Amino acid sequence: MKKLILVILILSIFHTSFSQETWDLLKCVNYALEHNISVRQADVQARLSALELKQSKAMIIPTLSANTQGGYNFGRSINPTTNQFTTNTVLFQSYNIQSGVTLFNFFNIKNSIKSAKAQSDADNKDINRVKSDVTLNVAAAYLQYLQSLEQVNIAKGQIDLQSNNWILQISKYKPAVCLN
Repeated sequence: MKKLILVILILSIFHTSFSQETWDLLKCVNYALEHNISVRQADVQARLSALELKQSKAMIIPTLSANTQGGYNFGRSINPTTNQFTTNTVLFQSYNIQSGVTLFNFFNIKNSIKSAKAQSDADNKDINRVKSDVTLNVAAAYLQYLQSLEQVNIAKGQIDLQSNNWILQISKYKPAVCLN
């Protein structure tokens, strides 16, 4: 039983150590663009601006509404047609249709459409700016990582040089041999 657990543990360690994949710069940038909160917020803001533009354009359309109302009175009540008290059952129904159109609003609708269009364009360009910023930040971090690797290699080279230089200096001095 202990051997089986040990074999499973060793296999899982080998599996996790060999299953790690390396990421290149493009994969890092794509991952950052998909999961960055600033990019998502800019996208939501652009969609809200597009909806506001659509709503501004819809203000040009005339309005139309219709409703109906009905009722049923029984017992002693006032008859709505004769305005007399009756003890009969009265059923009534009313209908209403209403429409409205803006003839002139001192160019308010036209200007609100222009404003919403400009805001929508600005928010769409803001998405591109945020994506560029994220890409630039990832690339800068990637280059900083590469630079730190190179600095580690340089430091290792300097250590090797120092140790080789130290060995050469030690080998110049020969220990004094005492002969009896």
